Amino acid sequence: MPGNAGRIRKDPKLSPAYEDDLEKRAKLQVGDPVIEKLALTAAHKRGMVVFVAGFAVMVFGILKYQWYSLPIAGVFMVIGIFPGIVGRLTSKEIGKSFVGITRQTAVFAFQLAEYINPVLPTSGVTMGVLGLAGLRWEKWAKWLVPLLVLWVLFGAPTLIPPVLTKRDPA
Repeated sequence: MPGNAGRIRKDPKLSPAYEDDLEKRAKLQVGDPVIEKLALTAAHKRGMVVFVAGFAVMVFGILKYQWYSLPIAGVFMVIGIFPGIVGRLTSKEIGKSFVGITRQTAVFAFQLAEYINPVLPTSGVTMGVLGLAGLRWEKWAKWLVPLLVLWVLFGAPTLIPPVLTKRDPA
């Protein structure tokens, strides 16, 4: 194979995937500027405040009232819609924001969110391991939540380029 790679590097037309690569490059507009200058407007700031407040309400509800799937799903729905309303988006723009990412970006976001599983009291694995170790969930969560915050702070920014560019990986 090393010989083939060298030949293809010299003459890309020899690659069996040459036409596919040309189509993908045209579709992705490789070589064009990816991100234009983005301004943080007052509407963006209002939306972010509502988004963060929604998460705070959800955490409060989980910790204080032991919310489970249905109330948490409701908060996520509000977190998805209400920032658009306070940001003065049209209903069509809000709807587009729900489907405005590629499948690969959605899968990537899902994979990044897997960090939450070790702290979920509904996880059979987590509860089983804690039971075998003789640890209470509250003690485990108190230790793990600061680590989760760090993971979010480092993991969430990795979603920014794929969300803004709406491009599949090359």
